[in-house]
Amino acid sequence: MINKLHPRYPQSYLTHFINDFTKEQITLLFETISKINEEPEQADNKLYFWNLCAKFMLDTFLDDIKYLKSDIYDLCNITAEYTGKSRLHFLDNIRKSFYMGMVFNCGSGISIGEAENSKIFVSSPLGNDEIIDCVYTDTILEFIYYEFHTVLKNNLPIKLCKNCNLPFVPKGRVDSLYCERTVPGLKDKCSVVGANNTYKSNLSDTETEFYAARRRYNTRVSRNPLLKTEFEVWKIKTKEKLTAYRNGKISADEFKNWFMDDEWTKI
Repeated sequence: MINKLHPRYPQSYLTHFINDFTKEQITLLFETISKINEEPEQADNKLYFWNLCAKFMLDTFLDDIKYLKSDIYDLCNITAEYTGKSRLHFLDNIRKSFYMGMVFNCGSGISIGEAENSKIFVSSPLGNDEIIDCVYTDTILEFIYYEFHTVLKNNLPIKLCKNCNLPFVPKGRVDSLYCERTVPGLKDKCSVVGANNTYKSNLSDTETEFYAARRRYNTRVSRNPLLKTEFEVWKIKTKEKLTAYRNGKISADEFKNWFMDDEWTKI
């Protein structure tokens, strides 16, 4: 039945199709096929069969992703003595053997050629049309594993974002602490939110009070434009006072008394 719907797949691929299914899953599929053979015109049985296939494949995919995520989290904690693909030695023997036994169907060329299963092309780093690598993959999962293998092979760092705690490969500086994912519910990326949080956490109590006061004054000026001139003059003085406080030239009390008691703020 599969061959009839997908004639381009050879018989060996049909075996590959159910290769990762459990004995119980295959039994259920054959029971459904028997019902289809008994009532070939009954569309519900055929739909049920393909729903089962999709569910089994998705379950297998999610299980593999779960193990892969666990492996990546483990690799985020390795020491500097492990580099490149040698980082796989940090995993347990079963997972290490799993990755070391992987084989990817790769090639190279300058043209896409005829469609044959799936092809993922990696462009030249120079940005021209030259193709430097051609990877043949049959599944999304296979391509994900290839990406992971490429990260290890090229000795790219794998780190945990200090904001969302998810793994990432730094695009710029190797010592980056934050990824470039957009924070759920916000427009900003982790790199922006994390940097702001770090900056705020390093502020003294007096500085925190100062920035809160400045926000209040800004809101007051937006409601009363007549205060704008005084506010602009105050912001210029602010830079001097804040620098003096941070350099220890004036005390915290002096700085606080200044930004809380300036006459224009009481208008």
